[in-house]
Amino acid sequence: MTDISKSTLHRIYNDETTRIEFDTLSKLCNVLEVTPGDILKYVPEEVNEGSCSEEE
Repeated sequence: MTDISKSTLHRIYNDETTRIEFDTLSKLCNVLEVTPGDILKYVPEEVNEGSCSEEE
């Protein structure tokens, strides 16, 4: 229904992917009749207290 490969769907389903193409996301949303916010969740990375991202 989506023309997305089985391996790509498998990686997405099993949370084994680090990125998703906009085209893939669009196809999934169309087939499932949802919006990206219905299937994606933002989880911020933990910040190490020992590292500084800004100069002091």
